[in-house]
Amino acid sequence: MIKFIRSYIDAKLVSWLIKLPVSQFYHHFKYLNLFWLKWPISVGLSENGCCLKVMGFDKQYVFVGRASRIKLYRSGVAARLQLLESQYMLDNIQFSGGDWIIDIGANVGEVTKYLQETYNVNSVAVEPEKIERNCLEMNTRKDNTIIFDEPLWSESIMLEWYEANNTADSSLLETEGAGGVVERQTITLDEVIRRAGLENKTIKLLKLEAEGAEPEILQGAKQTLPHVMYVAADLGPERGIKNDNTVIPVMGILAGYGFVPIKFSFERGVMLFMSGEKKIS
Repeated sequence: MIKFIRSYIDAKLVSWLIKLPVSQFYHHFKYLNLFWLKWPISVGLSENGCCLKVMGFDKQYVFVGRASRIKLYRSGVAARLQLLESQYMLDNIQFSGGDWIIDIGANVGEVTKYLQETYNVNSVAVEPEKIERNCLEMNTRKDNTIIFDEPLWSESIMLEWYEANNTADSSLLETEGAGGVVERQTITLDEVIRRAGLENKTIKLLKLEAEGAEPEILQGAKQTLPHVMYVAADLGPERGIKNDNTVIPVMGILAGYGFVPIKFSFERGVMLFMSGEKKIS
């Protein structure tokens, strides 16, 4: 009973906290965490004041743009990054220094950050939201990361962008709870790779998380997919108003390029695919 009451109070306090502006949040969190929550983190402001810096007791840190994400680190920064490694099943891939990855739906860059710090990989990271992109730049290695801010689609056109920033659910597909709609210029993954100068490079991992737009992004990657070794795709129920999953269409597209599913994470709805084809680069 006591544990239930404690959890209830925690939830109410955190719900109040995350509604505060970033500039006020970290002051209140400091004392509330010290005397009540006791999460193994501290929180401060970035030098430019646009992001919160979450620091673990082991000095590992990550910058986040919204107070609502702080609760993801209630067990520490290292625990959060290790959880993402497990959810995306990255321990099934043998990375080497200098490998290239593509991080679509990078958000603040946690996956890229983890792989760069662990294996010294290079990353092409795609994140359309400005606040998250600012944090992405601070979380990743400047010399090893190429960042794009255009939303990805099957072709380069103007489309409506449905903003759901606080829940990290913004999408080119209409969603419930969108806070606003703006026109955005889309780009294909093939164009991203061309601009990055990586047309002839093997891509060790394509991490794909696009709030239901995964099929369209793959349709715009005809030149890129033959160079990819692994795809870790978040295929959970996030597509459009009906919250459809994208398992069947993504499996069909990837099968056409010789990819086979090798593992599935039920916790997040992520499927890991491996190419059965010899890479052409």
